[in-house]
Amino acid sequence: MTTSAIQRLGDRLAEQPRVRSLILGACCTVAAVVALEMLLAIWNSTESIQHGQDLAFYRGVAVRWLDTGQYYLPHQLDGSGQLTLNVDTLYPPSALFLFVPFVWLPAVLWWLGPIAIVAASLVRLRPARWTWPILILSLAWPRTAGAIVFGNSDLWFAAFVWAGAAFAWPGVLASMKPTLFPFGLIGIRQRTWWFAAAAFVLVNLPLVPLWQQYPTVVRTAGLPLLYSLGNLPMFVAPVVAWAARRSSGSGRSSRTGRPSLVRRAT
Repeated sequence: MTTSAIQRLGDRLAEQPRVRSLILGACCTVAAVVALEMLLAIWNSTESIQHGQDLAFYRGVAVRWLDTGQYYLPHQLDGSGQLTLNVDTLYPPSALFLFVPFVWLPAVLWWLGPIAIVAASLVRLRPARWTWPILILSLAWPRTAGAIVFGNSDLWFAAFVWAGAAFAWPGVLASMKPTLFPFGLIGIRQRTWWFAAAAFVLVNLPLVPLWQQYPTVVRTAGLPLLYSLGNLPMFVAPVVAWAARRSSGSGRSSRTGRPSLVRRAT
């Protein structure tokens, strides 16, 4: 078969909505199977005590702060100790707004909350169908599956980026992890984003003493600036959905909020 014949066949298939739907469905199915296999592989390769261990750490940090007012450990402030994961906290003080409620909330909400936020964001964004396999496949990334199994806070930060892409103002909450701040800027052109940013600054004022300690903690840890790069697919997925978003209202463009000049074909 010649190249031109293959091209004609491809063009013919592209003109068939049913064929396109079948191809898209097949791609989504393959992506979902790969993602599920990765999740099961990480779940089965770790001990049961490790499942949700990150959430247990965050709760412990919150309880310590509530009981003693201590957020960062002494050796993090005087540089006398070496960084130890799930012992030392490297989060800025604002992360307490996420950690403290889960001292009392049921643990299951740590996972259900991000799922609900992402689902609501998808409904609002209505990304083009060609993005579906990409969005599903982002769950197959080992660090994404690991975040689900261990209950890592990136589940929430990714949800905040999703909500920022859909509703603008929640993107401000992504700044709870400074390396992810750029992903929260999607909605910066919206007035609600600036209102949320101002409110976020105000609620952080009581934590100023901890914020004064934070630069020392970061220097002591010695982590590279791009240490979150391994989790990138979790945060790129909502950007893809935002870039391929469709109108959420009749006859209106989600990009500009103005009436669309192109009528849908009947």
